[in-house]
Amino acid sequence: RDLKPANLYLIERPDGSPCIKVLDFGISKLRDDTGAGALTSTRGVMGSPLYMSPEQLNSARNVDGRTDIYALGVILFELLTNERPFNAETLISLVTQIATEAPRPLRAINPTLPAGLEEAIDKCLSKRATDRYATIEEFARAIAPFGGPETAVSVERIARVALARTRSGRTLRNPGEGARVGESSQPGTTSEESTTGGGRRLANASTNAPTLVA
Repeated sequence: RDLKPANLYLIERPDGSPCIKVLDFGISKLRDDTGAGALTSTRGVMGSPLYMSPEQLNSARNVDGRTDIYALGVILFELLTNERPFNAETLISLVTQIATEAPRPLRAINPTLPAGLEEAIDKCLSKRATDRYATIEEFARAIAPFGGPETAVSVERIARVALARTRSGRTLRNPGEGARVGESSQPGTTSEESTTGGGRRLANASTNAPTLVA
């Protein structure tokens, strides 16, 4: 589980509609992008602690799809504000904040955002997994009112995928899988190709007036 902006690609479907793909999904390598402090930096750890839920930081073995809901909340927070809900200079400080402190208020950073959207993101960032949205469909429906006209289509697509998998007898180990339309079984690849010949990474893709797409 390593959901973060760098692993999300925005592409176009054949009909021209936007689609977000999850690529390179998995634990990242031990590295330090700054070139120093690999064991204490917030960037030098297995996975991406800036987007990890409290329970994932405690034990990666005891997590389910609700930890992905948490990561999506952090990503959406960042897309809307160009900042993260928790910031720290060291890994220990970051882990402490995630485990014990409330996230920064979304609308304190960007007061133009709707209060309902802030509430939805706060729910994603709940300390206890049981207090978050149970599925990606539930989360998508909560933020749909704040998106454009195409958002309803994305929500229904997510619902159809989840329903089809339920009817086929497949158990979703990760509720977030319903959003990965066209994902290939091969790591780092997808079966749905972009008509533009490639996708665009969502890393550092914050805008002043973002449109929510799924």
